[in-house]
Amino acid sequence: DNGQKTALAPAITVAELTLDPPSQADNRSDLERLVAASGASLQPDPALYAVFPGRLRELGWTVRAVIARNRLLDLLPSVGSGDVLGVAFDLGTTTVVGTLIDLILGAERGVAATMNGQIPFGDDVLSRILRVRNEPDSLADLQTAAVMSLNEIIATLCRQAQVQPDRIYG
Repeated sequence: DNGQKTALAPAITVAELTLDPPSQADNRSDLERLVAASGASLQPDPALYAVFPGRLRELGWTVRAVIARNRLLDLLPSVGSGDVLGVAFDLGTTTVVGTLIDLILGAERGVAATMNGQIPFGDDVLSRILRVRNEPDSLADLQTAAVMSLNEIIATLCRQAQVQPDRIYG
């Protein structure tokens, strides 16, 4: 440690927002209210678009907004809303390692590893590249094998930390 601090610029942030509820004098859309409260041009994630007006009302217009750049990923209760998590992966040729991270505290919540599901396609990266070059359709199989390894790690990390997968945002 050289004593220098690094400025962090996380891709996913959490903002405490209080929106003005609608009234006869203020008939802006919910999205306009969200933008005004955040001071940023936020766009709800497509998966959130249909439910976010109801969620704002359910939460009484005071929320924790989970944001990735200018995309609103989720709206959580402002108090006791639980975890906002991310997973970092190291996809090695033989082993895949994942680390569960609390995105608010910056703390590690767990580590898990598994064998890389791509091993049957070759023991090293060059073998896998040559396989795809000779059999272009095997690229989808390699991708599927990698995703299965990542999903296995996510499931293990969620069990270890006793969290729900829907709390992993990045």
